[in-house]
Amino acid sequence: MTRDIEPITEAGRLCLLLADAMEMWGAKRPTVGKTWKQDMDRMLRIDKREAEQVERVIRWLFSSSDDVAMFWAPNIGCPGKLRSRWDQMAGQYRRLQKTAKPKQGRASRNIEMIRQRKEQRSIGS
Repeated sequence: MTRDIEPITEAGRLCLLLADAMEMWGAKRPTVGKTWKQDMDRMLRIDKREAEQVERVIRWLFSSSDDVAMFWAPNIGCPGKLRSRWDQMAGQYRRLQKTAKPKQGRASRNIEMIRQRKEQRSIGS
């Protein structure tokens, strides 16, 4: 006898990501059940959250060491909490992203140093 295998939806994938992230963070692995999937589906469908955005926030919550993520991570134990706290949490995440200095590669740093030297030479002339 074979069981029908339910295809993984976008909501289901995000639920598994959240459960994995929580477990890797050190929490007991939660059971991904019907309520989890319904709450995540509502967040995507009703609240019109983009799956990529939800994924970025989940990854940030459970892998970042900044104070904001460290505050929110233990308070988000299921998609329902993620959904209910989304506006506050995502707003703080966006503010952090805007204030974070972009990482410069070696080439970018070299170009910046050359530009600064040229400016200094032109001022000194």
